[in-house]
Amino acid sequence: AFGVILIIVLYLLRNRRILQCVAGAICCAWEVTAPLAFLPILCYNGQRGRQPKWFFYWFYPAHLLLYAAIGMWVLPRILL
Repeated sequence: AFGVILIIVLYLLRNRRILQCVAGAICCAWEVTAPLAFLPILCYNGQRGRQPKWFFYWFYPAHLLLYAAIGMWVLPRILL
């Protein structure tokens, strides 16, 4: 129910960005870092940024390989 209320509040205040961020931060105040998520929303100027398409083609498999390598390194030490 809380998530639905937050979405409704953000939608109703969509044309008042500062008030939207303040209301959203107050609604999420119980979670310590959640109000920080409204800073990028406050800084958004309405235009799409640069699209680094090729970065994501490399990043996704690379981070999965990194997690697998960390798992192969950590798990034997935990299981011993």
